[in-house]
Amino acid sequence: MNIISKIIIALIAVNALSACQSNKLNSNHSASTIEPRLTNEQTDINKEYLWGGEILAVENLQQTTELTIISYPLDRNEKPNYKKQSTGRFIASYPGFLEPTDYRTGQSITIIGTLQKFRDGKVAQADYQFPVLSADRMQLHAKASKGYRLPFTIGIGIGIHN
Repeated sequence: MNIISKIIIALIAVNALSACQSNKLNSNHSASTIEPRLTNEQTDINKEYLWGGEILAVENLQQTTELTIISYPLDRNEKPNYKKQSTGRFIASYPGFLEPTDYRTGQSITIIGTLQKFRDGKVAQADYQFPVLSADRMQLHAKASKGYRLPFTIGIGIGIHN
């Protein structure tokens, strides 16, 4: 076997192993995925949650950035599943500045963090109590198109889609 064949085999092996690597925020499964609308001020403060959805608003404050998010259930890849019904709204508070052009309205996001408090607000004319999550880690996602998608892809390797 010549050197080029060995290099090609090594590259294929490295690529195959890197496909198995977990990129999930909740890889140790310590965070709860209970829906934001089901959290309770008396029992759920200071617990860690994994939530995701679509950014509705971005507000850069003096020391933090707050993202208002409409939540959706997460799929097995921790991405919001927009085919399901919304699970409520929440505010993610991130220490420091987040660029509004990156964290823009309509952007898909997953966040892991600690529930700090609840804040009274409004959704249109309706009163709403927003859970406020102190964001520890966040992952932006390309938003899935709502059009028809084939249940398979063509390429090198194995792909599993829901």
